[in-house]
Amino acid sequence: MVRERTGASSIDRRPPTWPLLGLALVVLWSCFLLKPLDALAPASFEAFYAAQGATMLAAAAFSSRRKADPPPLLDYPFALAMLLSPFIAQFPHPVFHEASLLAGGILGGCSWSWFLARWFSLYTQLPTRFMLICLMGAHALMPLLRLPLEFVPLTAALAITAIVPIVIVPLLRRASLSISEARAAQNEQSEREPLPLDGSNLRTVIGELVVYGVAVGLFRINADTASLPWQLIVAGLAVKSAIPLILLWLVWRARGGMSLNLVCQIGIVFILIAVSAASSQWQNPPAAFAIFDCMRQAVYILPTLALAALTQQTRTRPAVVFGVGWGSYTAAVFLGMLVADALGAQGVHAGTLAVQLVCILAVTTILAFTLKDDLDMRLFSTKPPEDPPPIQNFEELDRRCEALARERDLTSRELDVMKLICRGRSKRYIAGHLIISENTVRSYAKSLYRKLDIHSRQELMSTIGLEEE
Repeated sequence: MVRERTGASSIDRRPPTWPLLGLALVVLWSCFLLKPLDALAPASFEAFYAAQGATMLAAAAFSSRRKADPPPLLDYPFALAMLLSPFIAQFPHPVFHEASLLAGGILGGCSWSWFLARWFSLYTQLPTRFMLICLMGAHALMPLLRLPLEFVPLTAALAITAIVPIVIVPLLRRASLSISEARAAQNEQSEREPLPLDGSNLRTVIGELVVYGVAVGLFRINADTASLPWQLIVAGLAVKSAIPLILLWLVWRARGGMSLNLVCQIGIVFILIAVSAASSQWQNPPAAFAIFDCMRQAVYILPTLALAALTQQTRTRPAVVFGVGWGSYTAAVFLGMLVADALGAQGVHAGTLAVQLVCILAVTTILAFTLKDDLDMRLFSTKPPEDPPPIQNFEELDRRCEALARERDLTSRELDVMKLICRGRSKRYIAGHLIISENTVRSYAKSLYRKLDIHSRQELMSTIGLEEE
């Protein structure tokens, strides 16, 4: 008898919610780190994003090569960097003023991305709906925590947020322990076997993150964030708190899951709204900045959710998926900022050209993703597939399917579909198991039968050398 692998998202007994909202503290800390970096903008922000990209890509490379997550002991040096970086930026050395600000940006970027990835890895171990509640709840909670700190002196706000690096490691440990206890109490098997990550789906999300990153880097608004009117501050934080709740509601309504195509296009819509609305307020930089800053939050939440959903459904380590995804996004922001610098140095009106470039990127991406069938992959699905028949020993069947796939040059997804067809699974079950639509299953089956020159399951079983029982 062969037991199907228990997936990472098979926790029925939910752990306590409060430790899992610790991501809100990490995001809160980053908001106040960025304020002293304004003194050397844009160079300090470029250092901040470049450090994020380097840290995440290095973590992904380590995890991929060693087949293990980066050691948790690294939490402590990153927490120390998190503690020091805001004060290095706020109180730079009088002689090495610029170097201090750059150092603050680099240390802050490394530590921020590290703990973002650590919380991401925890969330991917949760059931889909509970993961959504924690992720969206943390992002909705952050503006509420930030609101009172916006009306105190920056030094006081930095002193208060200095608590975050002190408590973040114990909070991570507590959240991890809660999840481990819940997993230990879980006795039922998973209804879905995790599969190797489909590279085309990951490339899709990474491609979209790169588009978002370049757009964010190009769209530069010279606004003094320290002098924003209180009305704009309150309105902006209210919108930032509402956006994750709206996204949570949209996903909640889609019980059958949202297609990857739809998730990407929603992000594009947010970019176009942000660009259009901010451009209409170009003569009022504070208002333009507030509008674009609100939309930017939704732009990075959506692909992060897509990465989390992809990780839940595969055996690929979260450090690899998030490291490559977030590293690509921040590297693209850095690239966009360098392009904006070059345009500014040549006297080009950055506002007009950035808007045009962002719109071109957006339209191109929409066209590319609309024409790509693989994006029909379903994310955040809460409908389980049909109950499978009693599990049998499929080792010989899988071995013969793999041999036939090599002989006939089948794709990895066609092989997955062939194995499930041979096991007698229905199209509905295959769709739920592989997290794709039934139409996509029909397309793969049609392509599979055409390559094998067969017309039925019985002929398929005969081709691989097994008879129907």
